[in-house]
Amino acid sequence: GPDLTARLPVVVAGDFNSLPGSGLHTLMTAGHLPATHPHLAMATAEERIRLPYPDPTHALPLRSTYATVLGSEPEFTNFTQHYDGDSFRGTLDYLFYTPAHLAPMLVLDTVDEATATVDTALPSRRFPSDHMPLYAEYAFRDTVMTSGPSSAAVAAVLAGGASGGARGGAGGGAGGGAGAEESGDPVA
Repeated sequence: GPDLTARLPVVVAGDFNSLPGSGLHTLMTAGHLPATHPHLAMATAEERIRLPYPDPTHALPLRSTYATVLGSEPEFTNFTQHYDGDSFRGTLDYLFYTPAHLAPMLVLDTVDEATATVDTALPSRRFPSDHMPLYAEYAFRDTVMTSGPSSAAVAAVLAGGASGGARGGAGGGAGGGAGAEESGDPVA
């Protein structure tokens, strides 16, 4: 329930098939999707989605790891070229975390368009999925520490000292998050 989620560090990772600013992205990061959001209004107006409640909300405070570390979502996590000539380039994959309990320390840098399009698009010989791998390392904030490292050790990790903490990754095919040597450099 809400009491338990308020006390636990959580990372939610995956391919959400939703661009930044979309209804789902807004719901995940704001905890609420206003009835005036264009995606909710469009879905209910076209009766494509019938919601049992008019105001979608959740009680899990989440932030985007990449937006926190880099200042914005990546330019793209998916870059495809279809046989009919249509292409898609956008961010569909995310790592969300609970900021009260976790501090993102670094993320795997994404590749640039020139690298992603060496073989036209994704997937390619270098990147076996049409989604780029995401990876992050988190430090636990001492608000959740009840045993283990001292508050000073946690503070050192949060300040960029000793390594340690939780890790999370998504995308890039069956293997999940990739190491820095595979697709990019860690960004702190």
